[in-house]
Amino acid sequence: MPATWPHQLVEHLRSREGAGALVIATSSAVALGVVPNLIDALPHPIWAAIIAFVVTVLITPLGWALRHERGLGIVLGLYPPGQQQDSRIVTLAAASAARHTSSFEVRPRLLSPAGTDLGAKGRADLTAEIIDARAVEEARRFSATDVTLYPLIPLREGFHLGRQLANRNWTSLTVMHLSGSNAKSVIPGVRLGTHLTGPLTPAQLALVNDCVHPSSGDAITPEPHPECPRTHRHRLAVIIRLSPSDAMVEDALHVARTGSLRRPYSLAHTGYLPHIDATCGAHVVIESTRTYLDEAPETFEALANHLHRTITTAAEAWRNHLAVTSPTPHRPVDVLVFLAGPLPIAIALGWLGAHHPETDLVHHDKALMGSWTEPSSTGRL
Repeated sequence: MPATWPHQLVEHLRSREGAGALVIATSSAVALGVVPNLIDALPHPIWAAIIAFVVTVLITPLGWALRHERGLGIVLGLYPPGQQQDSRIVTLAAASAARHTSSFEVRPRLLSPAGTDLGAKGRADLTAEIIDARAVEEARRFSATDVTLYPLIPLREGFHLGRQLANRNWTSLTVMHLSGSNAKSVIPGVRLGTHLTGPLTPAQLALVNDCVHPSSGDAITPEPHPECPRTHRHRLAVIIRLSPSDAMVEDALHVARTGSLRRPYSLAHTGYLPHIDATCGAHVVIESTRTYLDEAPETFEALANHLHRTITTAAEAWRNHLAVTSPTPHRPVDVLVFLAGPLPIAIALGWLGAHHPETDLVHHDKALMGSWTEPSSTGRL
């Protein structure tokens, strides 16, 4: 049953926009009623007029702040059924609703038309289309729309979403981060824009050098895998550990060297589900020098810029190595990124690498770690 107009009026007045309208209307009414009386009562009318003007100037911005457009928030809760944490989605949705004029939520069912599994790339493409359509709808109401994403999705889908988002053009696109140290804290992660593509500033270089090894001044030399089959030598593994993750580097190295998804001794699953045979001809390892990264936009953005440059440099170094040492015809270097780190950085890496289709991020499913049974299907690939 549709709400009655009195109920709609009450709900509007309880909203931010309604409160702003009420502040402006009340202030205007008070000013119109009080100012003439003050002018008549005070011995110096000019002072009454000045006071009324100052009060109006101070109150008007409050009404404007309550009523002005605050952009579009889009919540992306796209983990598969059984892995999604509803409490975290509720936290993200509440943060979006509190900060934006309009808030919208995308759930997995929306990305599975008629129950069809589109795969990571297909889901990322459809998600970007939904974001684009929703942003266009908002832009019809306002001259420009700032879009803010509140994502809770697997890293590989985040990487491909970033790649798709690079082909869109909005006034501003911010990716929020659900804090790892405080699960109820939602903070800015990265702002996707051309500022990510420029040379690192001295402050960013100092931050990167303090956060990861190898740092910005170190030479990037891929370490070859002599046992790698000739048909797979053009593949390069870039292993990036930015968060505490026991055995992450060891597991990723094992997968990259052998193609096996199981640990060599226990035969327990590593959790990695690459979209292709992950055997690589060489690898590069980048590790955080801190137990936990500073959860701040300047840290995430500097690292995303640095990591993208490192991936590009490593791929070029391995390409040059193959040109000298391999008698086979020159092939493009396929880069497989193994990442343990914040989701906004994965999205930024996809955005920065939008024009490098030969680079992909390897999906990791924590639910599979330690398992002795193969998954029925890759599902999220």
